[in-house]
Amino acid sequence: MPDELAVDYDLWDLTVFRYAGLYLEVAEKLAAKQPVPRQAITMIVRGLNRIFTGMLVQNQDELVLATSGSYSQSKRSPLLDELISVPRQGGEEVAIVSDGTGGFSVSVRLVRGSDIPLVTLALSPTRFEFLGRVAEGALPSSFSLECHEDLLAFKARLLRETENRRKLDGDEIVDGELMLRFIDLGNDGRAVARRVIVRV
Repeated sequence: MPDELAVDYDLWDLTVFRYAGLYLEVAEKLAAKQPVPRQAITMIVRGLNRIFTGMLVQNQDELVLATSGSYSQSKRSPLLDELISVPRQGGEEVAIVSDGTGGFSVSVRLVRGSDIPLVTLALSPTRFEFLGRVAEGALPSSFSLECHEDLLAFKARLLRETENRRKLDGDEIVDGELMLRFIDLGNDGRAVARRVIVRV
């Protein structure tokens, strides 16, 4: 197929890797030290949010870090742990960064400085494709469970670091009360927090 017709004929839709064109574009932009396409970061964040919560959330300007409240492998996580800003704000940021070898990773910054290290996950073409499919609204059964487990391990690392951040901030139970935040979906599909106070 002539290169000039690849876009017109949706070349990548004829392959298993429908998001390979976007993957290559991101890699090229990073190699040239140019801003990555906004479409890529929103797709990655939406895919991560849907895996982290087990719900069809539409948030793409914040990372919705959720938990099931136990160590079980529950597919649905209704408890909100943190909302992490995607654009840089208050020390938080979610970005796509080069790995120095032609590939790239998603990087999550939780605080300014080096008190808490960056939490990164290398995005192979398979992981990138998996996140793209999930962002569309489906958990693709054509992929192995390895991708899903890798992303859940990434979530566990983020949960550990947000716990460390709370310890640094001195957030503890106050006056025998614990505040739980449950995730509700608004009419627009965005995840919002519903607070419940529990006496302990």
